[in-house]
Amino acid sequence: MEAADQSIKELQQLDVTGYSGHLSYIIYMLSTPTFLNTYKKGDFNPEEIMEFGKAHKIVINKMMGIQRKANCLPQ
Repeated sequence: MEAADQSIKELQQLDVTGYSGHLSYIIYMLSTPTFLNTYKKGDFNPEEIMEFGKAHKIVINKMMGIQRKANCLPQ
């Protein structure tokens, strides 16, 4: 499990502004002009994909990086 978690972390770091999930769902989102424009700018707008993302288990790599850093900060 540790090796799998490390692999996922490394893949997410390859495209920090990208998204992780089933490829067909990512392609579907990229076919939406509003989402595509946001992605091309290197921005991310979680609200834009909230319902679709939750329903299809899409992860925003940038959000995962923020969460990891927050979890590593001293309390």
